[in-house]
Amino acid sequence: MKYLLPIVRAEIAKQLMLKYLMSETEAAKLLGVSQASISHYLNGERGGKEHEIVKRWRGEIEKFASKAADDLMLHHSLEEISSKYCELCRMVGIGEPYSPDHGEQRSKSF
Repeated sequence: MKYLLPIVRAEIAKQLMLKYLMSETEAAKLLGVSQASISHYLNGERGGKEHEIVKRWRGEIEKFASKAADDLMLHHSLEEISSKYCELCRMVGIGEPYSPDHGEQRSKSF
């Protein structure tokens, strides 16, 4: 999962900047990261290398990022988006599934 989060953040940042004409600073504030992080994402210094799972699920990642950008603009919290991120991880086969008998198990590195 450590390789998925930077790719997802990079894609959300791109969506915020393209769809909503935000600056790097504005996108960073919404995502709770620094402007430098956004710059690294956009330049491919973070989230640039794609793991095989990410390549296979690129379309779903882009859909998630687009929806997350829209949700942020509708003032949804990062916590709400994080729970949806966990769903994305489970969909692509990363993280532990929900078990009603044992409570919710969280993925290993989010």
